[in-house]
Amino acid sequence: MGHDGVETMQKNMPVGQAFTLYTSSTEVPWSHNMSKMVELRRLLRKYFYVIKRVSMTKKDVKPWQLVKFDFSDKKYVFPISPTLYDLLPKDSPLINRKYKTCSIVGSSGILLNSKCGAEIDTSDYVIRCNMAPRYGFTTDVGEKTNFMTMNPAILNDRYHLLISTDDRYRFLKDLVELGEAILWSPALTHTGSVTPLRVLVDFLTEHQDKLKLQFAVLGEGAMRYIKGFWKISHNFTEPRITTGLFMYTIAVPICDEIRLYGFYPFLNDTHNNIVPWHYYNPAADPSWLKTVHKMPEEYSILQKLHKQGALKLINRKCKG
Repeated sequence: MGHDGVETMQKNMPVGQAFTLYTSSTEVPWSHNMSKMVELRRLLRKYFYVIKRVSMTKKDVKPWQLVKFDFSDKKYVFPISPTLYDLLPKDSPLINRKYKTCSIVGSSGILLNSKCGAEIDTSDYVIRCNMAPRYGFTTDVGEKTNFMTMNPAILNDRYHLLISTDDRYRFLKDLVELGEAILWSPALTHTGSVTPLRVLVDFLTEHQDKLKLQFAVLGEGAMRYIKGFWKISHNFTEPRITTGLFMYTIAVPICDEIRLYGFYPFLNDTHNNIVPWHYYNPAADPSWLKTVHKMPEEYSILQKLHKQGALKLINRKCKG
């Protein structure tokens, strides 16, 4: 989660006003509210069994079964190849998991010079987003990783669909560094994911002997259900929820206390200093994302949950 769609908002109001609206709630004393967490779990479980559907499993599909995309025309289908089927887990990798503390780490440049790495690494379970690099930034973002997300676009934009030996080497190195973490991809949400998914499946199959990670692909229809949950629970709709909100939804059933780092949808901090879109890529341009996300509105939901004690939103320097 970075600064999706905030440019328009920032043009229409003074910088200070935008920060007053969206940052004040994280500056007040915070206390964990387990009762609120239990309430959210019950509501989520009543609506959708997210832990079971977070990953397609061998029990859900068969080789060559046709599945549909969540956000593409229903006429489009994707065949589950035998190689993809072989990579799927027998059961959801998060079934029966329970943790006292969990951290979800985003990619905003607000993490730079935060010294939050040690604090993040004390968590029982750490979720990271979109193959964001750790090494070279561990003082600020930590190293521990139990769950890493990878949108299909990452394979295209950052690794160029693995068409060069250099890209293949970098990608393999990054995957090896994940150790036994879960590599999770929402690869069946739209037709644009088809080519990256096929490239990814072939690469994982080719290098199975070198990798210890667990591969997981979001189950068919799951994204629509999670969008529906946030519409019902918070009257919030957007074309596509961000990875950050999705990861929080996944964490609610398995984590008692959830902390979010690096989720900051502004291009300046409260002192009007420039905040890079990504801590690892200061030149990244987020402007195109405003067509698919409502980032400031989503951020306000996170702040409301912060006030309620259902998550801790951390956008300040840590004591590390």
